[in-house]
Amino acid sequence: MGTKRVLITGFGPFPGAEVNVSWEGVNTLDKEEIEKKHDIHLFREKIEVRYSYVDGCLTIHVGVKPDTQSLTLETQASREGYVNFDTTNSRPEEEKHSFDGPDVICTELCVNKLVEQFNNNTPIEGHTAEVSSDAGK
Repeated sequence: MGTKRVLITGFGPFPGAEVNVSWEGVNTLDKEEIEKKHDIHLFREKIEVRYSYVDGCLTIHVGVKPDTQSLTLETQASREGYVNFDTTNSRPEEEKHSFDGPDVICTELCVNKLVEQFNNNTPIEGHTAEVSSDAGK
């Protein structure tokens, strides 16, 4: 099968968060060490905070909360409730990301284990990770 490819993302700045710690955390990961330790090829990508840009089949996203320095790994995504404006001063029609599909999509990934492993070997001094079931909207 070969070396597995892993994409890890964080959001870029948006109104009210000129420096987004989700991207800062992702960007400071020791790519070479992680690739060697886990026999993977790691890709990092900063996602623009623009609703029309994000429409993936599988996304593992590191979130940000304004009141903490913790990295939050999201376990679900909601279709509705998008009241905040993005970097282009837009938001989804009727505050819905899409008009079809389930109201909530939950991951089948073991996010608790990812958080545990991150916190036991944190590559970012002074930071921890936590599980979130309340993705920012």
